[in-house]
Amino acid sequence: MYIIQVVATLGLLSLMAGEEMDINGWLHLDSTALRSLLSGISELSNFEAINIQRTNNDNDFNYKNQNDDKDEDDDKNKTNVVAVSKSRILGKENRKVKDDEDLVAFINYVYERSLHMLIKYPGKVSNHLRSEFVSLSEVFKEKFREFYNRTLDQLIISDLGVKNVALNTIDSADNILQRLKNDITATLQEHGAPKKVISYSIRQLENDMDQNLSKIREYLCRKFGFCSTSNSFIVFLISIFEILANSDHRSALVQEFVNIALSEALSQVSVKVVNQKQISKLIELFDSVKKKKDAELRKILRHITNNLKDRHKPISLRNSPDVLDTQQAFFEIVDQLEENIPPTKANKKVWRDIKNRLTGWTHTRSDDIKSIVKDLIEHTKSNGISEMSGHQWVKFKKNVDVLLSRI
Repeated sequence: MYIIQVVATLGLLSLMAGEEMDINGWLHLDSTALRSLLSGISELSNFEAINIQRTNNDNDFNYKNQNDDKDEDDDKNKTNVVAVSKSRILGKENRKVKDDEDLVAFINYVYERSLHMLIKYPGKVSNHLRSEFVSLSEVFKEKFREFYNRTLDQLIISDLGVKNVALNTIDSADNILQRLKNDITATLQEHGAPKKVISYSIRQLENDMDQNLSKIREYLCRKFGFCSTSNSFIVFLISIFEILANSDHRSALVQEFVNIALSEALSQVSVKVVNQKQISKLIELFDSVKKKKDAELRKILRHITNNLKDRHKPISLRNSPDVLDTQQAFFEIVDQLEENIPPTKANKKVWRDIKNRLTGWTHTRSDDIKSIVKDLIEHTKSNGISEMSGHQWVKFKKNVDVLLSRI
């Protein structure tokens, strides 16, 4: 499904700050034109399995790609690329992750710290359960080795790459740990361990995992200046999409929300960001989106959610240059919004309020959906776009132009 560009364009229009314009009337966009617009940004590449060898020192990696003997052209076609932040790499030639010593050191840091946590953990549980938990560290080694080796040969080609490699490393390690936690819970249940014992043991493991993740993020912030959080603005947007996508299928709630959001977005298009020709094209696009059925819009929201969750993963060089440019522009805008709307106490309060009101609306229609949409747009405008510096605005406008040029 090719839908991310719709979201990017819709989001841009919803979030633009500046002078408002009245736009009257809706134009028609045929399905062929819509498919042309939507093509190109939703595909994220699947990783290929690459084994990793270890030395006698558990903290040292030796990497070896099993595909080294394959035809070079085939390798090029399957190369993944990561795009990252911090201008320290700007002006340098494209390079592989394994050529960045600081980045490789950080990946090793995540591995070593997480492994140490798992090795120590069995000492915190009852003696008769320790053997079950000891195996967790061995499984973690195997799974992280696979991630490590396939990451080393990925290319960094832009000013968004180091950040994405680092954050994808954190996400991947956390995903492995979460799966291990679920597996050990199931194993303890199968072996008939008392519920209280299982609950206590897993709660202790979750606490250790949370502390481990927090320390890793702190280290990343100090080392690279990438001060990420698991409670970010984009995570908030993902939760909004999930609330809508999972709402009662018997009511056309998603369709109602989208129609209101598009109308509100078009009422606040900024002439500082888009020109009249682009505005006309957006009207055509939005008219087509508004005609989609509720079930189709739910699928779109789920696809959007998955792509936003995977925003730090590499994209495929098999895509055309235009597609790569579009993907790059979209994810750079996402990154800008995340950086410019930090999880402050005040912002998190607004996010909770909007989520609670939206949840209430999907369940009982207890709130006015128009006011919820307006509050969401106004919050994003006033806290994100309006606060951009001159340099940030130039970059933002450039990426907007790239996206709108595909219409």
